[in-house]
Amino acid sequence: MNKPPTVLAVFAHPDDEAWVCGGTLAALSSRGVRTVLVTFTRGEKSTQIGSPKLTARVLAARRLRELRHSASILGIRTIHALKYPDGGLDRVKPSRLDEILQYYLNRYKPAAVFTFARDGLTGHSDHQVVARLVRRIRRQLSTGLRAKCDFVFFSYPNTVRRRLNIQLIEQRQRLRRVDTRQFVEKKLRAIFCHQSQVLTLARIQRYDPDALRKLFSYEYVALYYRHGKKIAPDIVGLI
Repeated sequence: MNKPPTVLAVFAHPDDEAWVCGGTLAALSSRGVRTVLVTFTRGEKSTQIGSPKLTARVLAARRLRELRHSASILGIRTIHALKYPDGGLDRVKPSRLDEILQYYLNRYKPAAVFTFARDGLTGHSDHQVVARLVRRIRRQLSTGLRAKCDFVFFSYPNTVRRRLNIQLIEQRQRLRRVDTRQFVEKKLRAIFCHQSQVLTLARIQRYDPDALRKLFSYEYVALYYRHGKKIAPDIVGLI
């Protein structure tokens, strides 16, 4: 009996998995794909507005609990929540980050790796470091390994960014829209698991349930490499 394929989602903080590609992860999990999440930080320095002041240690523990709850909803089988500095990934040697990602690639031999598009979605420096890391590792892989692993970079279109008050992309966007309507409820439940993220959740709490479902019914691929070759996002289907 063949083993199910594995998707490795690589992000910077707890909650990235839900916001960026939660619907896609839930869809793949429902089809028997093994989903594994690596988050390089535990989000211990996130801004706490409108909630009690928490120490970094307490907040990290809380965010890990929230992440586990989110992962259970999305069907993520395995979580690796690393302890690199929140807000400080740009101070970690790139070679060290390369070693970590190479380790997980060798361990899981994924059929695909998911992460942020180049701008990191929100412009957060940690997000951009992770996006650069995945692009760098993809280039370093041998031709044979690149042929075995897809690399998928997710983003949001400007229409969605405006509604969420996220920085706009200035250049022309070519995004592949992925229909995740069947899993939008799971995506939203996963996002709201991260209750410590008061400022982030404030972006969407003004919307009624129907508007939220409409806003998050699709996810968007900015760049997709299949069999080692760049493919136009508008003509490719996800695994």
